[in-house]
Amino acid sequence: MSSHRALVLPVLLLAVATPASGGQSAIPAAFADLGLGARVMGMGGAAAAGTGRAIDLFWNPAGLADLGHPELVAMQTEQFDLVPAYLLAGARSWGAGHGAALGVLSSGDALLRENTLLAAWGQTLPGARRVQIGAALKLRYASFGSGGTFDGVTGHAWGTALDLGVRGRAGRLQLGLFLEEALGSLHWTSSVAGTYWESVPPTLTGGLALPAGDLLLAVDLETGLDDERPARLAVGLEWTPHAVLALRGGLRQRLDEDASRFLSLGAGLGKDLDQGGRMQLDTAYLFHDLGGSLRIALCYCW
Repeated sequence: MSSHRALVLPVLLLAVATPASGGQSAIPAAFADLGLGARVMGMGGAAAAGTGRAIDLFWNPAGLADLGHPELVAMQTEQFDLVPAYLLAGARSWGAGHGAALGVLSSGDALLRENTLLAAWGQTLPGARRVQIGAALKLRYASFGSGGTFDGVTGHAWGTALDLGVRGRAGRLQLGLFLEEALGSLHWTSSVAGTYWESVPPTLTGGLALPAGDLLLAVDLETGLDDERPARLAVGLEWTPHAVLALRGGLRQRLDEDASRFLSLGAGLGKDLDQGGRMQLDTAYLFHDLGGSLRIALCYCW
């Protein structure tokens, strides 16, 4: 166990075991947004405008309306050498302008394990071909304290959440709005605090994506709809000099007195298969004050 892991995990266990004032989730570490998708995170996590890929399940489900082919994606990361996480998701179109996706996310270990099942739908708005809408349902379960080296704090949690998204086009410009945790709650059972409910504060993110030849610029502005979560700005750039290669870079910055940020670099390699379909390998590395994080994702579409 690394030294910062040994210091942080007891704090997390105490936090999840203690109810927050005001009935809202006490810690952002509970079912934290680890930054899913190597391509997106290589661009600083700017994806509210949607990508038309399976990963829109997490970033803006309205983007699923643009799915062109069935797709499977798997990702692995270890956030700051502290939190291992695994993602498996699949998506397919259901006629023109309709798409659906399922995904499973598992993070942590026996000491603090979080699992989330997601189901999402996106479609073009009837009568408005340039507008797409989408929704994602999350089912969550977590356990903490069991199998670890820290005694005295054990328990579990379960909950649900609903995310909503909308996208629109203005020429080449793609615009998106994503309301995360539009409805969300967690039911905790703790050996320290007993049983209690908490709501999860929503987050609103607006984004744009602008393609220009072999370049793609994406910008997101994220705002917490409570007093606890600061605004964040994400900017990403992708350059595709060849059909098999994409190079990416990004920045994600808090807009408060803390002003913490991370920088990211990423790359993608893709190959069209003889029997049809395409295999894509994406990687991203995040540079952060807490340490680096590598993301590796493999995608197959057909």
